[in-house]
Amino acid sequence: MPRSNMDSALLSQLAAGTVNLVFFFEGFFDTTVRFWTGIGTLTWGGNSWTGAGDLIGLSQMQETGEVKAIGLTVSLSGVPPSTLSLCLGSMHTGQIVNVYIGCFDVQTGQMISTPYAFFTGRVDVPTITDGADTATIGLLLENRLIDFERERVRFFNTQTQIQYFPGDKGFDYVASLVDQQVIWGVASTS
Repeated sequence: MPRSNMDSALLSQLAAGTVNLVFFFEGFFDTTVRFWTGIGTLTWGGNSWTGAGDLIGLSQMQETGEVKAIGLTVSLSGVPPSTLSLCLGSMHTGQIVNVYIGCFDVQTGQMISTPYAFFTGRVDVPTITDGADTATIGLLLENRLIDFERERVRFFNTQTQIQYFPGDKGFDYVASLVDQQVIWGVASTS
């Protein structure tokens, strides 16, 4: 189903049937990383994207008519051990990731269309498979809809209130109100 904000050039290329699709991976880790499924460095959107070729893998993406959180798995293989330690220190659960799809003209080396962000989510579980010379980093990504399923725990006490509103003393007096007797609608006897 075409999206209203998808580039018309991308739609026409997809409808044509024979197209060179490229994917872009953008991870907002401690340092932002940007890869694309081509070779060499590509400049798009004011950013430089490092070509990883066939070393980037994407799981099958599916779309349903239901409001349902469906994840995606992205893997990067052939990572040298020196880069592995950097990745271990900068990837954490909950970091934001974008995956884009676009059309690329191999002969001119130019993008045919503006890439479309077909997945935006968060890192759920980073996994690393370490080999003798290289490693594979896999990221299980959660759709943003998964946030609706998370339980929000917030206490109505002074400690929680200060976390959100430093200096607020509104809950300082709640304990004293518990045993307070309030007579409502009766004339005062004193």
